[in-house]
Amino acid sequence: MRQRFPNATFISSRGVERDFDFIRKSHYVVPALSTFSWLAAWLSNAKKIFFPVAGIFSPMQHPSAMLLPFNDKRYEFFTFPIYFARNIQEYREYMDPIRNLWEYTDTDKLREMCKSKERSLDAALSLFNANDYLALYPEFTDLYQKFGATGLINHFCEAGFWEGRKPFFFDENSYSARYPMAALSVAQGHYRNMLDHYINVGHKMGYKTT
Repeated sequence: MRQRFPNATFISSRGVERDFDFIRKSHYVVPALSTFSWLAAWLSNAKKIFFPVAGIFSPMQHPSAMLLPFNDKRYEFFTFPIYFARNIQEYREYMDPIRNLWEYTDTDKLREMCKSKERSLDAALSLFNANDYLALYPEFTDLYQKFGATGLINHFCEAGFWEGRKPFFFDENSYSARYPMAALSVAQGHYRNMLDHYINVGHKMGYKTT
């Protein structure tokens, strides 16, 4: 930030109350990814709030925490690729690949992003790996010993898929970091999550799961 805005004045924290009040009284606000700055911005009299649709503010990453004020005309939304928390010292490893991938997103598009996406059992089943499934969910060991891989496949079809269980080893954290365009596509609502992207697109492109 200091390199990008060398003539700006940077103010250190002056305590919770004064920081909250400072944001609330500002005319232009870019909230951090925190409920503290979210609330301060929402309660402010700002002319413009440049809002990052990322992390906890992303409906694709945290659908249960809908924090997007669609009907407030002060807000301009900018969608960032899906990402997961990491050590602050590693911020460049995340920021550099996505430096030019964030984009302005109007409210109509955001509403469309929030709609539920269809899931395909057939697509997930085509990549099902019994050994991975058993390693991920050892509570089905008895089922495997009695019916073999067929028992695991039947469980996945009847319950596992609908419960959101993974059909094979998949690390969404490393996947999103390795393939930022995939992370952006998920953030834009084209896929339900990173696993859904891999099942429908990633495996065809030779992407790695971990």
